[in-house]
Amino acid sequence: MARIGTQRVKTGCTTCKIRRIKCDEARPSCARCISTGRKCDGYISPPTTTYSWAQLLRSCPVNNATSIRASQPTRASIVYAERTMDFYRKVTAPAFAGSLNSYFWTNVVIQMSDQEPVASHAVLALSSVYETFSNGSWEASSFAVWHYNEAIKLLRTTTDRALILFVCVLFICIELIRRNPKDATTHCRHGINILNEIHNESDFLRNHITPVMRQLSIAPYRYGINLLVSLL
Repeated sequence: MARIGTQRVKTGCTTCKIRRIKCDEARPSCARCISTGRKCDGYISPPTTTYSWAQLLRSCPVNNATSIRASQPTRASIVYAERTMDFYRKVTAPAFAGSLNSYFWTNVVIQMSDQEPVASHAVLALSSVYETFSNGSWEASSFAVWHYNEAIKLLRTTTDRALILFVCVLFICIELIRRNPKDATTHCRHGINILNEIHNESDFLRNHITPVMRQLSIAPYRYGINLLVSLL
């Protein structure tokens, strides 16, 4: 006979969940906690979707010294952005195309950066990080950090899964370049979760995003991280 145990409480306040008892779910504090003299630790809001957008869109931790405030772009920053995009076309894209999906890096990424502001910010962050890495440093510049965080802000306003996954791919590459396998794995895991939620892939996803995500999902294994990839 199977062992009969206490059923896990899935709703109610945090305190009642820990105690594994039924909560009356009164707000803001449940009556059951108050009646027993306990402090009610309140309620955790359920996610609005079947996967965690918050974890996917979490900003990379940066030191206060490299954090910069959002501001209107200056003429100098626009010129530098144009230079960084040119660096992507001439150096970053060919470098990535050598080991990953060539057409994606040399064509799709550039087209997306021309059409979508969030993609443009992500590409600029990636190109800047790669240039810094090429010069012997793993630290992201303030320029890269600003564009990384701007991409995150814009992602929070879109529900276009293809666009979110596109930027997710670039975020994975950024974290791998910066030698942050944990953050790269987090982005990869949530990107895969999103792919698994999509039952009818568009041609764009099937031909461009999914193949690159498959390739990148192998990278965490090189760091000894156990990531089960259901796409493979």
